[in-house]
Amino acid sequence: MRRILLVLLLGLTRVAAGTDPFAAPPELKAFARQATMAEWGTPAKASHLLKAIFAPVDQGGLGMIYDDSYTRTVAEAWRDRKANCLTLTAFYIAACHSVGLDARFGESLRVSLWRRVGNLIRNERHVVAVIPYGAMGQALVADFLPEIRQSMHQIAPLSPTRALALYYSNRAVELLQGG
Repeated sequence: MRRILLVLLLGLTRVAAGTDPFAAPPELKAFARQATMAEWGTPAKASHLLKAIFAPVDQGGLGMIYDDSYTRTVAEAWRDRKANCLTLTAFYIAACHSVGLDARFGESLRVSLWRRVGNLIRNERHVVAVIPYGAMGQALVADFLPEIRQSMHQIAPLSPTRALALYYSNRAVELLQGG
């Protein structure tokens, strides 16, 4: 088992070397600029961008859907039009950055789920996008998990390095599960 894990992790590193899984493809940047060009101010841009990402294609949106089958890169989410919580958050943050919004990763402190999947026991956490706005300490929060949005939760800052580590740990666990 130890040898298989090492091979999987080394293989993952080789595939990902020199690439940023959270990098926005040029098409996403252009889409974000187009979706927000008539909007002024942080709340309006953030809101319109969020709506455009999830709006149906026939209404000018991307038609993005939540899908937790595996953790995609931002470019894969652009191609597939689906993503899990972490990738949707990275996707939205990348789109925000392309229109000058200071979006950041945040982690919900009240969401932690232990789940057994086959021989693995997983601890699942939840990330959100946070855009500082208004008075000191206030922020807009974009949450991509519908059942979580119904309740209040505390958010802690999550560094880009930790978010990237979550991406790679998600992929490693998914590969161990055969995904």
